[in-house]
Amino acid sequence: MPFINYTLDEKIALVALVPLIEKESKMEMFSGNGLGHLGNFTIKSKGFGDIKA
Repeated sequence: MPFINYTLDEKIALVALVPLIEKESKMEMFSGNGLGHLGNFTIKSKGFGDIKA
């Protein structure tokens, strides 16, 4: 998780954290009546997560 730290003086400091997310989900699909396999799918997601102030 990248961060930035900036000190204003000896008592005050500002810190910013940026959550970077990278996920991958694999799915396998079958027909509802049991006739067979319909396919495989991979879903990928990456980017910034929830940023709070």
